[in-house]
Amino acid sequence: MSEREKRPDRVDEVLGKATALQEADIAHAETVQAREDLVAAAEEVGLERGYIERAEVLVDAEAKARVESRRRRRWVAAGGGLLAVAAAVVVVFALRPAPGPHTDGFEEAPERRWALRANPESQASVAFPEEPGHGRVAAITIDRLEPAAPGVRRGGERFYVNLGSSDVPRTLAGYSQVRFSARGEGLTAIRLYLEDGRERWRSPEVTLGPSWETHTLPLASFDRQLRGPEKHSDWERVPFEPPGSVQELVFKLGYFIHEAGAHGRAFVDDLVLE
Repeated sequence: MSEREKRPDRVDEVLGKATALQEADIAHAETVQAREDLVAAAEEVGLERGYIERAEVLVDAEAKARVESRRRRRWVAAGGGLLAVAAAVVVVFALRPAPGPHTDGFEEAPERRWALRANPESQASVAFPEEPGHGRVAAITIDRLEPAAPGVRRGGERFYVNLGSSDVPRTLAGYSQVRFSARGEGLTAIRLYLEDGRERWRSPEVTLGPSWETHTLPLASFDRQLRGPEKHSDWERVPFEPPGSVQELVFKLGYFIHEAGAHGRAFVDDLVLE
């Protein structure tokens, strides 16, 4: 009689665990190899490792959110706990205080919070001068707004001049509008974007006049857009959902707002989320 026939329970248990350990090692090795392949592919197209790591975090978070969303929909569709959900929502919104305004008046070290980005062919700069009645403000100067020559690089036709800040609330839940003051010299319009990786919210176009004017924009007036997984995928407008977490607030003056060849200055002050 074999050892397995003498002690079938123990032998089967050991074999089962050994098989599971082997499968786990194989899966781990495949994961490591996939990561190495990803890093190698990124290096071939000139992407730094840090961008890969940030992208992996975003992809994992989005996948987790999709799974959680499907789980909630199945639970609610089954009818279980509908009254409990409604009661919990009422309690949470009744007890949770409204968030206080998030403000940025560009007074205290705005150079540490705000950064200007432009495509290589455009020439632009940012300064934070004093303006009568306003104190320090953000002043964006565009000397040249130009796309890349045809065929130079993929996506090069989309010229941009963006002033962005990652100093944003952890979540925009509870906020309903944004307001800021602005004026222009030569430049005629500006937009504010709420950026969150491959999801963003785009404000209506704000006209820039020669004098300071305060603009109040309900978040519900923003266009919600999603972008595909490819680096230069187009943004697509999708049904509106209010913004939750965002990574950056960005004032934009380039493509889709001004034509190539535009030049001038745009001034922004007193940004408030409320």
